[in-house]
Amino acid sequence: MAAPRDWISHLPLEIQASILSHLPINEAVRTSLLSRQWRHVWTFVPRLQITFSVNRRPPDFIRIVYHLLLFHRGPVRSFHLSHFLYPHFSGDVQLFLLALYRKGGLQDLRIDNIGHEKYNLRLPYFRSLSYLELSSCHLTLPTGFNGFDRLTTLDLSDVEISKRDIESLISGSNNLSFFSGYIRTEEEPMSIEISSPSLYDLHIVIGDTVREARVRFAPTLECARISVCCPEWRRFASDYIKILGDLTGVTSLSLCGTLLACLSQVPAPATMVLPFHKLIVLELRIGTISKEICDGFACLLRLMPHLELLEIEGAYGRPDQLGPPPEDYWEKQEPFHCLNHSLKRVYTNYINLDDVHIMRIIRFILLNAKVLQLMDIGYSDHSEVQPQILEELNKLQMASSDGKLVFYSPGGSHVSTNCPTAETSGSASSEDISQDM
Repeated sequence: MAAPRDWISHLPLEIQASILSHLPINEAVRTSLLSRQWRHVWTFVPRLQITFSVNRRPPDFIRIVYHLLLFHRGPVRSFHLSHFLYPHFSGDVQLFLLALYRKGGLQDLRIDNIGHEKYNLRLPYFRSLSYLELSSCHLTLPTGFNGFDRLTTLDLSDVEISKRDIESLISGSNNLSFFSGYIRTEEEPMSIEISSPSLYDLHIVIGDTVREARVRFAPTLECARISVCCPEWRRFASDYIKILGDLTGVTSLSLCGTLLACLSQVPAPATMVLPFHKLIVLELRIGTISKEICDGFACLLRLMPHLELLEIEGAYGRPDQLGPPPEDYWEKQEPFHCLNHSLKRVYTNYINLDDVHIMRIIRFILLNAKVLQLMDIGYSDHSEVQPQILEELNKLQMASSDGKLVFYSPGGSHVSTNCPTAETSGSASSEDISQDM
């Protein structure tokens, strides 16, 4: 009987190298021991992913990267380096980039510094670069740099960069569609301006050293995620919320609780932020429920007349220095246009069902959202589920005749499902629930 033919060994070199690119780089290199024919196949692998190993000391790891790049023969399309990159390794990382630049064709560059110290990085001009992800470094760009022509994704996490460099990197990359930035500066607190003809999704952290961020030109922007990270947020609240006035054309918006509280610190926030007439999705990431956060939430509901989907995440309701809202806070609110005409779905994730403040928000929505189709309540693992709370919400007269109320645990198990209507729900009135909460 004839021996089975080795089909893989007869494939073209490009296909063999592509197959090996799906293996960890150390396993790809080991294929060189299979036979003489496979000895150099790994050197043509188009993707190099080199990650931290607890069994390797940092100097040994750096030496391994040198050897990989030295023996690699083909172009490197994707290079991903993840390790402790201490400041004294800055020169080594720079030589790695120089080697990649000379090979040409790099499209995907990711350098993940998992250490606490920043290294220095001077980025060469990679003509084919479409994806750039950097973390924990001091980044400088070449003199006269004006963006990457093919860059579509830019992700900077805890990166120190000058105002000139970050603005030229964004505005000069004409095909940029996604930008995520948690950037710092050694200069005085700065204000950055974002201009991009093709930007679709923006994630940015303001506060700390970036005092103000403005979106000056982004005609294709649809999604935005804004966070504030600053212990002195009250002092600069009016600066932080200015970016909201530049985002009135987006369809999806994600905000942190601190930014909501910033809205409450401005005497007339509605005069600084125009209505979000196109917005249909709002995500709120809330660590605590305070009066300031409730004020900001109420302000947003007034500015979003066509909101269809609301998601509230992480509302644990632990007391803090801000102080809780009054018991009758939501009862005193005037009707919101979105609750009367557009809000159809509400999702809550990792909330505490024992927290009366978040439960009052849920109750307010159930009693006032006239076209609500689904209220999906996902509670925290640490939440002690009280049966009477579930029963009270199930008996509540919902404003929507087609509304559905669902409770579920993080594991996906449903606790209670009900479709109460104004005609068939239980006898508990809104006053009864208010007293219990």
